[in-house]
Amino acid sequence: YTSAVTSTLRSIVKITKQPINATGMSGSSQNMTVTASGDGLTYQWQYMKPQGSWTNSGMTGSKTATLGITLSSDNNGNSWRCKVSDKYGNSVYTSAVTSTLRSIVKITKQ
Repeated sequence: YTSAVTSTLRSIVKITKQPINATGMSGSSQNMTVTASGDGLTYQWQYMKPQGSWTNSGMTGSKTATLGITLSSDNNGNSWRCKVSDKYGNSVYTSAVTSTLRSIVKITKQ
């Protein structure tokens, strides 16, 4: 007889629900959430300014499944995505979403 062996089925990381665009008035709080399956998941939200490159976000919550942002002129038009990794070293990215400010209706001339 040989020694007993155990086989383990690994669940590879998979995005099950993509985040959605964040749209609202300046100063409003918006949440972007990713839902994923896999073992020992970790998260890293990234942003890209128009004509920029992807950068890891250092915002509070940037290493969780839900990133809360406050919409402002600084992040208007930014793209956002989340890198989801499992404990085996596999990673996937969400689809990119956008943060967009809504304009306030103003009377500019009476």
